[in-house]
Amino acid sequence: PLIEALKDTNYWVRYFASVAIPKLKEHGTVALVIAILNDPQSDVKNIAHALGELGDIKAVPALVEVLKRPLDEGARVNVTCALVKLQYVEAFDPVTNTFFLILWSRLTNLSQP
Repeated sequence: PLIEALKDTNYWVRYFASVAIPKLKEHGTVALVIAILNDPQSDVKNIAHALGELGDIKAVPALVEVLKRPLDEGARVNVTCALVKLQYVEAFDPVTNTFFLILWSRLTNLSQP
């Protein structure tokens, strides 16, 4: 299954799985992706991207929790962007909150025709 591709040893397999999974919108996908995110060996960067694209707020607690782990900059950015896509800015302090509100407005304006 495509979900298992998120655990693949090849970065590009994981990346393309993270792009494809949200497009399928299969029932139960979010819970399976969250389970993989909770694995300390998981590819947080690509999994966070998939969760943000899936758009289900059930992912918020897992994404907030993963921010407590030591992450590289790319993973931290993707987790933060996923939280912004899920419109969950409450997890951040007021200064950062303002930054993400600006970022959110720019992201939503990019998607306007």
